[in-house]
Amino acid sequence: MSLVFGYIFSYNYSGGEAISNLNIILNKEYSDNPLREPVTVHVDVPACMTGVTLFTQLKDSKEISIFYDKTEDKDKLTTDLWDSFSYVITDLDIDSPSDAESALRASKLPEIETSSWMKIDITSLYDGISKNNIIAWGKEVIDSPAELVSQLEIAAKTLKFNYFKHRLERLVKTVPYLYTYQRTNTDDQDSGLNF
Repeated sequence: MSLVFGYIFSYNYSGGEAISNLNIILNKEYSDNPLREPVTVHVDVPACMTGVTLFTQLKDSKEISIFYDKTEDKDKLTTDLWDSFSYVITDLDIDSPSDAESALRASKLPEIETSSWMKIDITSLYDGISKNNIIAWGKEVIDSPAELVSQLEIAAKTLKFNYFKHRLERLVKTVPYLYTYQRTNTDDQDSGLNF
């Protein structure tokens, strides 16, 4: 039971998932081309509060030179500093047209016209348990207990828990929470996101 709840509540750590996903992207990009320029990743407060820590950050190596910026003060996020960022992990959805999102963006970010960004990842946050899916899974087990026993045997033999992971994923309700952006060249892409 502890493993089930541990898995479910891991969705509270969307910052950790976001930085892990970005690390995978960076490792792939730098392993393919180790002579790229240094990378600067800006991580905002909600990302830090939900799992981005020193332990989740990549270390400098021969292949990659990386710096993590955690500047909180909007006045310090000047155009010069903002223009140095290669990636941004934030709770702001740049695509959202809502007034609330626009007000939040204005309160957190400097007025930046020259930077263009592409959304490369969306990380979700725990938002509850789906009672309907719990009931549906319970009915499945009652209607076909042999399937559950069979899947338990497979899991025990192969140590592959896909059947159970898939069911747990269906039980958890999530909402989009963190967005990872990569700087793009405005000449290369007309649909770039402007802050």
